[in-house]
Amino acid sequence: MSTVPLFFFFFFIFIRPSHSQSEKCPTQDMSVYALFSITIDVDIEGFSQLLKLYKDITPYGKMDYSLYFGDKLMSKQDDDLVSTIGGWLDSDQMRNQLYSSSLLPSTVADKSDTEVTQDCSTKCVQQTAQSLMDQIDSANRDGGKATKKKQFILVTDYIHTDVVSLLNEATLDNMDIFALYYEYDNKLQDWLNYTSFTVKDDATSIRNIVTRTIDFSMPNDISAPLISSMGIWMMGPFSSVFFPPILDSFTTGSLCSLSPNQLSDKFIRVVYRDAINTMKIRDRWLPWIGSGTYSYAQYCLSFVKDNGDEKESVGDAVVYSDLLFSYDNSSLPTFYTLVSTLTISSLSFYLYNSPPDLEATDHLTIISDAGSKDLFEQITYHLEQDPNPLISTDKDIQILSYNTSFMAETKLSMCFTNYSKVSLMDPQVFHRPKELRIAVFDLIWITALAGAVAIITGGIIYWRARRLAMAQEKEDTITLVNYPVSRTLPTTESAERMPWEVKDTKVKMDLSTRLGEGYRSNVYLGHLIGKSPFMQWSPKSSFADCDIAIRVTREYGMEEEDELTREISCMQRLRVHDNICMFLGWATLNGAVCSLLQLTPSTLNKYLSQVKNTMTSDVMESARENTIERLREIATGVASGLDYIHSRHLTHRDICARNILLSADMQSKIAGLEYCSSPKDPKFREGSAVLSRLSLRWQSPEALHGEFSYKSDVWSFGMVLFEIFSLGDHPFSHLNDDSLVKRAIQNGFTSSTPPLYPPPIWSKAAKTWHQTPSNRPTVARLKSILSVNSKTNTAFVDDEEE
Repeated sequence: MSTVPLFFFFFFIFIRPSHSQSEKCPTQDMSVYALFSITIDVDIEGFSQLLKLYKDITPYGKMDYSLYFGDKLMSKQDDDLVSTIGGWLDSDQMRNQLYSSSLLPSTVADKSDTEVTQDCSTKCVQQTAQSLMDQIDSANRDGGKATKKKQFILVTDYIHTDVVSLLNEATLDNMDIFALYYEYDNKLQDWLNYTSFTVKDDATSIRNIVTRTIDFSMPNDISAPLISSMGIWMMGPFSSVFFPPILDSFTTGSLCSLSPNQLSDKFIRVVYRDAINTMKIRDRWLPWIGSGTYSYAQYCLSFVKDNGDEKESVGDAVVYSDLLFSYDNSSLPTFYTLVSTLTISSLSFYLYNSPPDLEATDHLTIISDAGSKDLFEQITYHLEQDPNPLISTDKDIQILSYNTSFMAETKLSMCFTNYSKVSLMDPQVFHRPKELRIAVFDLIWITALAGAVAIITGGIIYWRARRLAMAQEKEDTITLVNYPVSRTLPTTESAERMPWEVKDTKVKMDLSTRLGEGYRSNVYLGHLIGKSPFMQWSPKSSFADCDIAIRVTREYGMEEEDELTREISCMQRLRVHDNICMFLGWATLNGAVCSLLQLTPSTLNKYLSQVKNTMTSDVMESARENTIERLREIATGVASGLDYIHSRHLTHRDICARNILLSADMQSKIAGLEYCSSPKDPKFREGSAVLSRLSLRWQSPEALHGEFSYKSDVWSFGMVLFEIFSLGDHPFSHLNDDSLVKRAIQNGFTSSTPPLYPPPIWSKAAKTWHQTPSNRPTVARLKSILSVNSKTNTAFVDDEEE
């Protein structure tokens, strides 16, 4: 045994590690909360001074904020507060409005500047301050907001004893408290437990204080039962390259991750050497904050500096002895990851001479930047041959070689039920020796083969280009569409089973005007001559000698015939409704089966896209209110149509924004009735082909298994509300794989409140995604909420439930 490993061995035995020094992660970003309350002793100019100083000390950039001027709330998300306050200061009308809102009534104007007697007016100030503190506490319990720094600033010219007591006793979790007074006696500071300033102080100095970084902490009363404990230990210099895949496994693996709605301040422990003093061990706990755990952990670890020297050192042995100490004192099922950037001989020495004592429920992953061949020969093989082997059938140990080719083929899986297969040795290409004549022969046939491939490829490209050009030329000259049909058209008996057929001589189609294009069909402008077959059910309808929309399917098979039959049967039961797009009949035009539909000038998707392109941050508040009101009316129309469908004992099954049309007077009309039938329709059982044709992202958890009801339509309608008030965002837009979408649906749909969503509506819409169908509201209930004829000013939000 060499001299250097012996030295490490004896040092490891006789010297115990120093106590690790725990470090906290800093908060990221900021949310601002403020309360403005003044007396008549401060005029409009004095108020402007306070507001300007508040602007000068506010951090630049976009952030969430809630500012109370008296009992009036100015609240926005992801907005530039400095620019917003600048606009208020430039507007005399806005300054006067904010000044009036912040001013205490004249009933307390004659009270002392240093203490105001408690009455209804000042009691309301205390309640507003308490409301802001409750908002901060709520944000600290939200995984998406918990890691943000919360800044509370009281802006006033008098001393409110209850508010001061409230702030003095506040628990400062991720929060800084400051007061900005118009003026005060210096003795006030002896009474306050927080920092205060006046308009006479230097704005730059104040700003340096209020924008300081603070350590992130979790509220004391929050606890999450640990399913398991996890630890990451570094042997050798700290390397940030290893951590993203390790964190991804810990935060997404089913064996390690907690529930999305749980919070925990101690989820993963990272142990590493001090960058300067290698004898000092530091550790850092990473919290669990739901879906934000991975990104925040990367942010937190960006503050861990490189450990520096890559040579073997005493510090490496200290880190590893701390790992063994953790094994000996572990009582929970534990997932350990040992990352080594040492030489393979040093790693082998540590593991072979002092193997960790693993419990049957423990899991160990060893990651090294050594090659897979060296890992097997110097670690895996030796540990397996040991009389008391570390590697055995009753212990869960994974040994990985971390390199570029490994990451290209698989990912870390220490927290998953199944490990990925990894080859122990890299394959090597065999090169046979070649003589000159063999090389010349190979050159000739390779050249000939390459030439043949080039000629064939060029011919295929030319043939395809010519075919496309001829098809385009033909499309420009024909007057009717001629789509390929996957099977023969309906027989006479089949046609008799499907009423409402219109002779092709009664339908004219304008191929130059395409109204829409989809994956399975195109929609063109057309004209109906004479009466629609639908009028036999509703004689008062005006669908005769009128313009219509013609939907042409790309293929026509048994499934398309079933959809057409369902659409006809559905319209026979629905008859006429203002919020349903009428199916007027069907016809065969030049060999293609076409559906005849009521013509509407626009679609909901197109309208939302237009609004999104014109809705900017500087749009007028009145225009924003009108837009929200229009969106609410559209949503009310959809709810009315869906409620009517349910009243006829039918389930739609495909409610989504792309199936909502808009009339000239912006009236919503539900289309896409080809899947509409009774809730217990056996054709939609689990595993059926027609079930796979439904829009996946809008389906409820039970609908994925073929269990449909009115409450499954309620789930889909909640998704439509999300599309409307987010101006066209799709559910689960961040997921591209269907399996991941299904898993997300099973876990429940969650999202931050879209900026145009009125809070009373959002609070009800969120209930449409309850995992238990019976706990979801009815469409009739949602319709009554949406149809309330009132405009909501988004600058002054009323959070009260009805």
